[in-house]
Amino acid sequence: MKFALFFILNLLSAGLCVAQVGINTQNPQATLDIISVGNTASTKALSVKNNLGGDIFTIQDNGYTGLSVANPSVLLDLRDGQNNSIIGIGGTSQTPSEVEVGVLKYDPVYRSLDLSEGTQWKQLSANHEKVHVVANLVSTTQIFSQNRTATIINWSKLSDETNSFNAATGIFTAPHGGNFTTSISMTLKDVASYSNNFNAYIVLSLIASSGETVKSLSSYNTEGSTLIKTPSISCTGSFSLTAGQYLRADLYNYLGSDASQLNSYLSIIEN
Repeated sequence: MKFALFFILNLLSAGLCVAQVGINTQNPQATLDIISVGNTASTKALSVKNNLGGDIFTIQDNGYTGLSVANPSVLLDLRDGQNNSIIGIGGTSQTPSEVEVGVLKYDPVYRSLDLSEGTQWKQLSANHEKVHVVANLVSTTQIFSQNRTATIINWSKLSDETNSFNAATGIFTAPHGGNFTTSISMTLKDVASYSNNFNAYIVLSLIASSGETVKSLSSYNTEGSTLIKTPSISCTGSFSLTAGQYLRADLYNYLGSDASQLNSYLSIIEN
């Protein structure tokens, strides 16, 4: 009894005096420092099992870790062959620059899984209603002045379930991050040009606040006539937008005189 008490007191004394414990090392560099016996997948540094012998936690000597996986084949392996090999991902208020590239988070507002690209969160998938905007213009009163650029306005919405397109201003605002394919076609009424040798053209631009721009050009040689019959143009582009960024369509008129619309059609579809 005296020997047992002496042994316990010595053990407690050693625990109080020595702040670091080493396993397979005489010179521990941490509170608990373990040096394994190998450095490949053929040996294990740590293995934890339940009372039935099932694997709970495994670390191989190559650094691969398995949760309920005896022989992990990647850095973190959850594939235990059961119907519970899932991982829970939470949200964060940290910015992409704080967490750096390659970090995943869950956004409860948009019910989306987002990936950090270092400067922005990129939405990978989401359980929300996708954008589907369809609008048209028929014989509107908007005038496009010669040698001027103007945003196309006063649309009539045919479809906009997410209420993300302002028909009056012609501006689409992304309700959430995603990729949006935008197409617009436009036909103008007959335009009287300067002369029968005037190099006339119009430029249709899709412009995003993210800095992306897609343009198309239609040119007309007025040789033999000073009247350009129903000039038309179309433009299509795909834009990667974050929530709150916007998109608009502009028309530059260089046909030789002011022009007005005959009809136009617009669609914005989230991919």
